[in-house]
Amino acid sequence: MRATASDELESIAGFLHDRWFDLEEVTFDNARNELHVPFLDRRPGSGRIRRRLAGRAEAEPQVAGELVVSHVVSYSIDDRAGVQWFDFNWISYDEQTRRLSIRSNIPLEVLITVEDLDVSLTIE
Repeated sequence: MRATASDELESIAGFLHDRWFDLEEVTFDNARNELHVPFLDRRPGSGRIRRRLAGRAEAEPQVAGELVVSHVVSYSIDDRAGVQWFDFNWISYDEQTRRLSIRSNIPLEVLITVEDLDVSLTIE
């Protein structure tokens, strides 16, 4: 999936809604001006099963893909929760400011200023 216009972001935002990412795994590639956000699929029944010592079985999250924002000029992360894991709630783009916003249900906002909108989603 790829979005190069605001109206194309809806399908990416819809796919990512309620998927999870580790803020510590978000990386910026200086040479390519790209922000990389690997995400996990934590829906019940997804991922491998691991056994705990107490005998309980639980699903182990698996990497489901990566969100890549290209043509990044700058970005900021406003982490008001101070936790490691966040869900994707919504992604929006303001054409006037050229700012992409990634919001979580947990208090977090990632603001990304871009030269041109180019967001891609790879799924494993």
